[in-house]
Amino acid sequence: MAPVGYAPWIKNFTRGSDDHSSVRVAAVYTEVEEASSVETFLQGIQQGKAKVGGPASNPKAMAQTIYSVAYQFYKSKFNLDRYVSKDLLLRFADRALIPFTGEDRGLMAACAT
Repeated sequence: MAPVGYAPWIKNFTRGSDDHSSVRVAAVYTEVEEASSVETFLQGIQQGKAKVGGPASNPKAMAQTIYSVAYQFYKSKFNLDRYVSKDLLLRFADRALIPFTGEDRGLMAACAT
């Protein structure tokens, strides 16, 4: 593949969540402040005007994603929904490992349910 553009060795930054668990959707992002369309957004990236936002990934975030994918798989495979309201550990796991729905997700909320 041949290099493209005037100075192909100059790279610009972009960032995305690459989320496979739906727990961290859009937690990190690329922003071009003056962009008002897809075209001006892409031009802003090419011109080096993009800013990246959100927390950098770390081992804790990666572990949560792995556990979330595994939990969602087993929850679906074994139909665990029927037990979530009856079991404190499953309520806690649901709040920690299922995509955010707007409800309070802490341990105290799991105990109160």
